[in-house]
Amino acid sequence: MTEQALTTTNTSETALTTWDDSGFFDPEENMKCVQSFSLQKVEILHSAGLYQFENGDSVKSFDAFIVEWHRANSFWMKKKDDGAISAERPDCFSLDGVKPSENSKHKQSDVCASCTQNKFGKNSEPKKCQNKYRLYTWNDEELLPKVLNVPATSIAVVDKFLLDLASSKKPARAVKVTFTLKREEKGSNKYSTLIMTEKEVITRTDPRIQVISQLVPKTREYIANQDRQHGALNAAEQESSSPPDNDIPPPSDADAPAEAKSTRRPSVQQKRTTVAPF
Repeated sequence: MTEQALTTTNTSETALTTWDDSGFFDPEENMKCVQSFSLQKVEILHSAGLYQFENGDSVKSFDAFIVEWHRANSFWMKKKDDGAISAERPDCFSLDGVKPSENSKHKQSDVCASCTQNKFGKNSEPKKCQNKYRLYTWNDEELLPKVLNVPATSIAVVDKFLLDLASSKKPARAVKVTFTLKREEKGSNKYSTLIMTEKEVITRTDPRIQVISQLVPKTREYIANQDRQHGALNAAEQESSSPPDNDIPPPSDADAPAEAKSTRRPSVQQKRTTVAPF
């Protein structure tokens, strides 16, 4: 039994049954002590027209289901001399493309649509705020989805693909998609646009539907945790950068008149000792 199980761990059938309560292998056991992690990303090598995975592999195309998706806006206040982003986390960000997250360090507007950072400049200069789609893609041979960040030049491609599926009454999560790229050139700017092709539509009796249905809430929870993590890191940075308390001790009540003891206002340092730590 064990020998047979070990020799079939790379098959699609076994990969799917790992989510069952068979007791042979439960992914939850692997992750029960993991407090934070990042899903692997799929990057687009625009000049080469290739997808690159975190293990270093570069491919012209790949097949996957889309288990979750959302719009994302990101704005950085400071950039390097070469225009590159100077910080890992954006100062203002949105996870729905509608309004900034409450965990943004420096919100630029209450609504993304009216934000000056989210508008084109003179002579069609690029927006200062980056607009993206985030697609959480999963294939049959893996346990966790990967994040594909779709740039602004391909947002319309994703919109059309999802609308076409809706018109055909096909659930987006039940469609296996072939992702390829088309190389484009606009002046000196070389980039690649997304091509999404329907490869397979699975039915509710397909065992992969059960896997996808379990991945959806887990992926949504991951997205929410990423949002909260931004807020926690921003709060920690703000606390570490705040000026230290005055080292001069507050005056003692020992030498104060009796009436002053009851009316004296507590010092800042004394107030903080009564506040529970964050």
